[in-house]
Amino acid sequence: KPLSIQLTGDKNKITTGVLYDGGKIYHQPTYVTVKDGIYSATIHSFETGIFGLIWNEKTFEDTKGHWGQQTAENQGGRLVAKGSSVTMFKPDEAISRGEFVTLLVRAFGFVPKQGEVSFEDVASDAYYAESVKTAVSLGLIKGYSAERFMPNKTITREEAMVILGRALTLAPIQSALSEAGITQLLGGFKDSNQVSTWATQEVRKNLGSGIVIGRQEVLSPKADILRMEALTMIERLLRKSGLIN
Repeated sequence: KPLSIQLTGDKNKITTGVLYDGGKIYHQPTYVTVKDGIYSATIHSFETGIFGLIWNEKTFEDTKGHWGQQTAENQGGRLVAKGSSVTMFKPDEAISRGEFVTLLVRAFGFVPKQGEVSFEDVASDAYYAESVKTAVSLGLIKGYSAERFMPNKTITREEAMVILGRALTLAPIQSALSEAGITQLLGGFKDSNQVSTWATQEVRKNLGSGIVIGRQEVLSPKADILRMEALTMIERLLRKSGLIN
């Protein structure tokens, strides 16, 4: 359960709370409110240390006019969304396993665990290495075997839903639907029969909590999840659990 830290600010705008650790700044899930022109923030942190508040605006050239523009700019300002370059996010490209866990660890505000990684195909100096170690230690993701994580392999939508379903233990969401309602919702997708047995329980959690709404009439469980889809699902999880707004 995250620690809640309430900070009353001033007329200066607030994007998010941050943690200062080891000379680096880490986003912390933050709920910002404004009353009578005064900004206040509640930081929900799984870490301890020195906290602060920042105002940061971020745009990406290739998300302007995109359905996920607001999400990209919000999460970019929060230091969660980072593109392939300073100005490009590549919203409609598939995301890899290494990228996905890095995004998730960053969104939850974890300080990545240092040290050797147990997987032979995860180099210790890879940008995702510490995030992989963190996500595995939290039980959010597993390797394909004890030796192989396959960090550059793209991740499917149902695989992403399994990871996010596990993340609900960190940020619980009360489902607005009954089990029968979730069954009906799942059955409404034309390709619901394509959901793997091992993923069904977590897919149901995602649907019941409103993290996933599908691609119109299909769920596309076997399709690669796109970068903007991944970011949107993670943002929904944090919003619906009350960690951010």
